[in-house]
Amino acid sequence: MYEQIARESSSTEAALEKLHRAGAGPIEAIKALRAERGLSLAQAKEQLQNSPAWSREARNAELLHDTLWKALDEQDQQEI
Repeated sequence: MYEQIARESSSTEAALEKLHRAGAGPIEAIKALRAERGLSLAQAKEQLQNSPAWSREARNAELLHDTLWKALDEQDQQEI
């Protein structure tokens, strides 16, 4: 289903918007872009992260990433 949306969309951004509205998660959207639009993993991730339709998810993922790294750094400092 998601691959069909990516294939039939007029552009990568249009595909991302339609995938978001269809309820695809980030991983599903990236897989669909790779399979149907010929993007590499890095290209598909970058397109998703820069997409206005996915801005909230990209921001939340970045916050989670930063929080996890901070927690790991704090844990390392406690072990020293």
